[in-house]
Amino acid sequence: MQPKAEKLPLSEELALKSGLLDLAPDGLYITDSDGNIIYANEAACQSRGCRREELLGLNLRDLFTAKAAQEFPKTLAELFSQGEIGFETTMIRPEGGERFLKVRAKLIDLPGRRFFLAIAHDSTERREAREIKTWMEVQPHRGEKLEAWGSFVNGIAHEFNNVLGAIKGNLELCMIALKRTPKGDDLKGRLEAARRSGDRASELLKQMLACSRRSQQEAPPPEVYLGEAGSPGKEHILLVDDEASLLQISREYLQRLGYRVTVSANSVEAWAIFQSHPEEFDLVITDLSMSQLNGIDLAEAMLGLRSDLPIILTSGYSDTNILEEARGKRIRQCLSKPLILSRLGRIVRRELDRKT
Repeated sequence: MQPKAEKLPLSEELALKSGLLDLAPDGLYITDSDGNIIYANEAACQSRGCRREELLGLNLRDLFTAKAAQEFPKTLAELFSQGEIGFETTMIRPEGGERFLKVRAKLIDLPGRRFFLAIAHDSTERREAREIKTWMEVQPHRGEKLEAWGSFVNGIAHEFNNVLGAIKGNLELCMIALKRTPKGDDLKGRLEAARRSGDRASELLKQMLACSRRSQQEAPPPEVYLGEAGSPGKEHILLVDDEASLLQISREYLQRLGYRVTVSANSVEAWAIFQSHPEEFDLVITDLSMSQLNGIDLAEAMLGLRSDLPIILTSGYSDTNILEEARGKRIRQCLSKPLILSRLGRIVRRELDRKT
C-alpha cells in the first residue's frame, strides 16, 4: 500500500495553485458579487498591460471601454439570473489601445458570499488580422490594394515609432536613475513600463505580418544612446503630443534637466494655453501628427503671435516634403521618432541658447 502524500500547509497549497493558474494562457479573474477584482492571473495582467497590484481592487467595469461599461449592469444581471454566461467585450489598456475579449463567467455561491469566476480569451490579434484580410479583399483593383496597403503600413509605422519611443525613453530614464541612485525605487516601474510597451510593439508587428508574408528581414533592435544635455536654466517649455506615454517620458526627462514643463495631449488645447500667455513660454516641442490641428499648423499659429519662438517638431514620418514644409514655416528643428532623449536635451539647450 502506497503511503499517502503529506498534506501541504494552506499557505504553500495556495502559492502552488496560484503558480499553476499563472501558467494558463487565458486571463482568469475572481471577483466579488459587485464585480470587484480579488484575483487575476498573469495572463490577465498581460492582456490589461499592468502589474497585478494595479489590477486588484478595480471593478470589472473599470477595465472596459465606455460603451462596454454601459452594458456591464445588464451582463451582471444575466449572470445572476442564469448562473453561467458567455459574452464578448472590449477592454481598454492604461497606455491606450483596445483588447477584444471572449469571456466565460460563472456564479459561485458559498456560505454567506457570492463570487464570479471568469475566463477571458484575448482575441485581438485574430480579430484584427481577419478584419484587415477582409478589408484588403474588397479592394477591386490591385493598384487600390497597393495604395491601401501603403496607407495601412504608414499608419502602423507611425504607431510603432511611438511604441519604440516609449520603450527607449523608459530605458534611458532607467539608465539615468542607475547612474544617480543605484538602488532607485522607481527602476522597477520604469522597466515594467518598457516591458508593456514591448508587448504593444509585438502586437503591431503581428498585425503587419498577418497582411504580408513577404517581410523576411528581421529589423535590427533599436539602439539606446545615453548622454547628458547642457546646463539648463529655469526656462519654460510647452510640450505637445497626443501619445500619453511619450508625453510623460519627455516631460519627466526635461524636468530632471531643470526645465519647467507644461504638457498638453491635445493641439487645440495647447493653442488655447499658448494664446492666453504667449510670452510665458521659452520653447515649444510639438508632435506633427495630431487630430484637429497638426503640428505644423499649430507652430504657424504660434509664430504668428511670437515670431522669435523656438519650435521643435517631432514626427514618426520621414516624408521629405513634410520636413521641407516645416522648415519653410520657420520651425527650428525637425526630430524623427523614436526620440533619443539625450539628443532632445542637447537640441533644446542649443535652441534656447540661440534665443538668448
